[in-house]
Amino acid sequence: MAQTSDMAVPRILGHATAVLFGLAGLVAGYESLTHNMPSVMTAVLIAVGVMLPTLAHFSWRHSRAAWAYLCSLLFVFGIVTFFGAPKVRDVLGVSLAVAMVIPVLMFITLAALTMCRTEYRAKA
Repeated sequence: MAQTSDMAVPRILGHATAVLFGLAGLVAGYESLTHNMPSVMTAVLIAVGVMLPTLAHFSWRHSRAAWAYLCSLLFVFGIVTFFGAPKVRDVLGVSLAVAMVIPVLMFITLAALTMCRTEYRAKA
């Protein structure tokens, strides 16, 4: 039982920030829709905005499949935003350090979720 209590903070941090990324995706999807941005970007933002909180909910309830898919999504979007940071820097006119905040937070969320991977072992 000590292992479960040791993993309480990363588990809460990982799931809570995944939900926050989902909500941010919904807001960004809405803004993309109202500002005539490319429809593919709008669809992806809305889909991710719905999927991340849903997966975080089921992962919180110890669904191994939801946890794995949540980790996969965070990894893929972390890589995409990491390599997209220079473009974000140029479009928004901010420093590269500011543009790298989102990918770094995604990787921290992913690290927090992988720290509690023992809670999702396959049941024999």
